[in-house]
Parts: sequence; structure tokens; C-alpha cells
Amino acid sequence: MLNNYLLFKTSIDIIKICNNLNIVPVIFGSVAYFFRTFEFNLIKYDNQLGFNDLDFIVSYEDLFILKNEFEKLGYVLNLDWIEGAYDGGIKIGPSKFVVEVDNLKYDLMAVDEFLFSDEHTSVTINDLKVKIAGISVLKEGYNRGINCDWNVKKYKCRIDTLNEI
Repeated sequence: MLNNYLLFKTSIDIIKICNNLNIVPVIFGSVAYFFRTFEFNLIKYDNQLGFNDLDFIVSYEDLFILKNEFEKLGYVLNLDWIEGAYDGGIKIGPSKFVVEVDNLKYDLMAVDEFLFSDEHTSVTINDLKVKIAGISVLKEGYNRGINCDWNVKKYKCRIDTLNEI
């Protein structure tokens, strides 16, 4: 598990860069699930939230805009892996981005469907603009994970919790 301070500090930096380019990322995954449910069993033994990463969704076009911006800042972002299917995430390292295989596989049209859903909640905190993924988008993401046979028990529990909201 990453140090939560470093994870959220880096995420804030990414959101600032996105916002400076008029991009409003959608927070997805466990962090969005937590914001939707406030399910505190995500808190680990050391009283820290147990997040391994913070997932953002941006459009296909915005990904290339961000690539150019991050390269200006000295990061390396290789998008050669995008060939009609999304099969990973982008992980920040000390001086580069690392493409990381993620639990969910989306085609690019599904990512855009998730991104442009009307049900996301827009949030502005200290001039940082993000959206929190909507409940149906989170459930669809977990269903895709179940269909790929990943974390089936956990994802089913999360869908059940989201259904109660």
C-alpha cells in the first residue's frame, strides 16, 4: 500500500495540472466507492484508509493533452499500449509514469461512456475541480470486474452496498 499522504499529494498535483488544462477528471475505483458509501471498513489496522491507488478517468483526447503536459514537466508517458482497448492504469513514479495492468478491462468506448455519465457529482475544493463517479458507473465497473473473474466476492459486496444507497 502506498503512503496515503504521498498518494493524495500526488493526486492533488495531477488534478491541478488537469484543471489548468480545463480537464475535470472523474475519480473512480475504491476512493469513489468510499466517497459514495463512507464504508469505514476500508480503514486498515493503522487507522489509515487502505487505498492502493487513486483512479481517474479522462477522455481519450485528454489523455494525449496530458501526455504532452507531463512530458514538459520531465515525465515519460508511453501511450503505445492504446490500440483500441484499455488494459491498464497509469502509475506515477518518481520520474516517470508506469503503465500498470489493472483489475478492470474496458474498451475505449466504455471509458467514454463512464466519463460522460450524467450522474457524476461535481466537487470543487480549494479551487480543485473533480467529479466523483456515479453509483451506476461504479456498479458497472464492478460488474465488468466480476465478468473478468477478478475480486468477485469483494466486488459483489460492493455492488450490494451501492444497491442500498
